[in-house]
Amino acid sequence: MARALRQRDDYQLVLPGTVSRTSMELRPGLSKDEWLEAGRFCAMVERANRWWIGDFLNYGEHAYGQTYAEALTLFELDYFTLAQLKWVASVFEFYDRSQNPKISWTHHLAVAALEPEARSYWLSEADTYGWSVRELKARVKGDKSKPLPTHKPLLRFCQDLPTPIIVAQILRVFFPTAETALDMTGGDGGFWDGSELLDVTRLIVDPAGAPDGTEDFRSLRHVPDDAHDVTLFDPPHLADSSAGSIMGDKFGTIPDDEMEDAIQAGCREAWRIGRLGTVIKVTDHVHGQRYVIESDWVREAIGQPPFDEVYQVRTGAVIDPKWQEQLSAYNNGSTYLIFRKDGPLHKKVGGR
Repeated sequence: MARALRQRDDYQLVLPGTVSRTSMELRPGLSKDEWLEAGRFCAMVERANRWWIGDFLNYGEHAYGQTYAEALTLFELDYFTLAQLKWVASVFEFYDRSQNPKISWTHHLAVAALEPEARSYWLSEADTYGWSVRELKARVKGDKSKPLPTHKPLLRFCQDLPTPIIVAQILRVFFPTAETALDMTGGDGGFWDGSELLDVTRLIVDPAGAPDGTEDFRSLRHVPDDAHDVTLFDPPHLADSSAGSIMGDKFGTIPDDEMEDAIQAGCREAWRIGRLGTVIKVTDHVHGQRYVIESDWVREAIGQPPFDEVYQVRTGAVIDPKWQEQLSAYNNGSTYLIFRKDGPLHKKVGGR
């Protein structure tokens, strides 16, 4: 341990002032060098605090066999975040962390699950070429057996494109800086094929809140506000499907008198959890002899107009042979409503 400490680029920071939980009060009359030293102190804390917490947790476990109970009282962080900090700190030795000075903790997280030689290689490459975390993840993913596809420009009306490609392009265009996503209705994973460039958490969701480990998208109380960069919500949109029906089994169903409340509750959760925003997919369709505009429910629940909309269109529709005289337009598509939290203007994000 002492050898590793000597090999690191350690230095003493002296703060010319005092700090509290909510302020930094600098001593009057500082020279410019002293003021810059205070800035170096802030930068050190910002870059290093996740490493510090992880090392603190690992030390406690090694020395005392402590659980997270004590740490949970010290830090305003949930259990899963603390577990992640502890794990990443355990993966990288002190010396390994200092080999690439331009590389952030989040870069290390992106490769933590790889073998040691692969971790070292990718971090060195990211340092040499100045890759962002997003680009590092894309490079690592592209090195696997399934290469990243070359995406075409995103169109408002996407005709006969696979759902995962549409989703990946929506994320690429509207959330280019996103690194994490929560799929609130993950189900069989139909949104994803590996072409997305971020870390996806998929929930297996049951709108009835079954007690077998599935979750009710209407109330995800264990997920903190802004816990993921972006959320994706594809609620069941068919009401009162019969048991064993093809569409009900594939997409789920909710009683007709609960459908609007369920979708709106899920939308509010999606908006609460997505730090940058949310993508919500619904299908406006005819049910019970009336036109059900689910996209209006979404707009009302979010409380503001969408940032943009994208439509998934098929050349044909699923037509039930039991239907006879046509009284409505057959549905052949869905709507993706995109909501961003940083305002309505379509402009460059994060310097891209």
